[in-house]
Amino acid sequence: MAPLLDICHALDPVAFARERLNFQPDTKQALVLASRSKQVILNCTRQWGKSTLTAAQAVFTAWHEPESLILVMSPTERQSSELVRKAAAFLSRLGVKRRGDGGNKISLLLPNRSRIIGLPGNEAGDRGFSGVRLLLVDEPRASTRISISPCSPSSPSAAAMSG
Repeated sequence: MAPLLDICHALDPVAFARERLNFQPDTKQALVLASRSKQVILNCTRQWGKSTLTAAQAVFTAWHEPESLILVMSPTERQSSELVRKAAAFLSRLGVKRRGDGGNKISLLLPNRSRIIGLPGNEAGDRGFSGVRLLLVDEPRASTRISISPCSPSSPSAAAMSG
């Protein structure tokens, strides 16, 4: 890949999604993907593409920020697995073979040492993570919000919530 195109993709998550991940976000999805907001809440219809969109955001962050930690929290392990599976499919389009991080059941480890980890949204599973770069919460409930507050990241583009 040409260095100039790499720079363009590092600065533009929408171009990265379209050209590298072969994901064509619609206008509203592109606005969400390009957002630099610290927190984003998605309240959309079923099948709008929240999981695909957030998987693309997770891959963009993990790909461009070495050693970053992305956490995916859902009410159930199955839901977290589904979003991580979508991220794995995007990574395969980048030539990255699926590989776990060795310590977490639902996880992806990138060549740059970034990790995407899926967790069920409960206190027992979400403790012990620090330096979280991106936190994706699927179908947040009051109990989920309480359990994630101690580890909420403070960096830009830190949290995206869908429900």
